[in-house]
Amino acid sequence: MSGPVTVSAAASDDVRVVGVQFLLDGNNLGTEVTTAPYSLNWDSVTAANGPHALSARARDAAGNVATATAVNITVNNPVGTTTIDFNAHQANVNLNGQYPTGVVDWGTNVWWVASPWGQFTTNSISFNRAGITSGSFTFVSPKRLVSIKAYNGGTSATTITLTCAGNATVTQSVSVAQLVTISTGWTVACSTVMVGSSNGWDTNLDDVTYN
Repeated sequence: MSGPVTVSAAASDDVRVVGVQFLLDGNNLGTEVTTAPYSLNWDSVTAANGPHALSARARDAAGNVATATAVNITVNNPVGTTTIDFNAHQANVNLNGQYPTGVVDWGTNVWWVASPWGQFTTNSISFNRAGITSGSFTFVSPKRLVSIKAYNGGTSATTITLTCAGNATVTQSVSVAQLVTISTGWTVACSTVMVGSSNGWDTNLDDVTYN
């Protein structure tokens, strides 16, 4: 798991449950939850990457205590990231080959480097011609895409999808003139990232962040 998650537990008693304390590796996680539903919002970045045990301890008004069997989890949050922008690249030309060299291969005649446009005040990229609704880029060595910024400069809402082997597909709706940061939550390093946008070249991208 990575990023913010919701931890929940079910507890019952013949009279009344007065509190549930969540536990991480046997230590209190947050404060005791005293009302149902028993859940806790937890940002997993506060724990070290690696294996952990999650559990919950319930108590009733008489002081009886019961602890649930621990659930084993693995925390896998990004550690140190690098962001690619396109400010150092010439604008209004195709983005072909590797940029930056040795990091990402953008293929041939798939992507276009646009000058500042819409809510992007610096260079960004889009598909290089009308009619294209998907394209890909390839990390020269496998990386984990952490996030990417997207701007919808079209006249209707668009749906953006991101896919890469070993990770769940990310889907993000973007309204007209909206600029969003799409966080993938991906935990597996991969090579080729496929990007789809239903409004094609009216979607611009920037700040490709990876580790």
